Amino acid sequence: SNADLVKHKNVLKGHLALKVTDPQYWTHALAMRYLDGKDFTTGFAARVDAVTEDKVKLLLLALNEGSKVEYVVK
Repeated sequence: SNADLVKHKNVLKGHLALKVTDPQYWTHALAMRYLDGKDFTTGFAARVDAVTEDKVKLLLLALNEGSKVEYVVK
């Protein structure tokens, strides 16, 4: 549900905000920042906010139909 999605977004943003205070995170992030043209660190809160209930449903539908995932987030 949208309410659950909002809760999960808040948890994720809180977790990421805490991680960026760790110097070890930045050592890793800087090493990986532009690997293969992918930037995982800039604007993470806005990227989390951009997730919608419909986007999650479409992703789950695609996975159910045999699509592959490039990234798995734990």
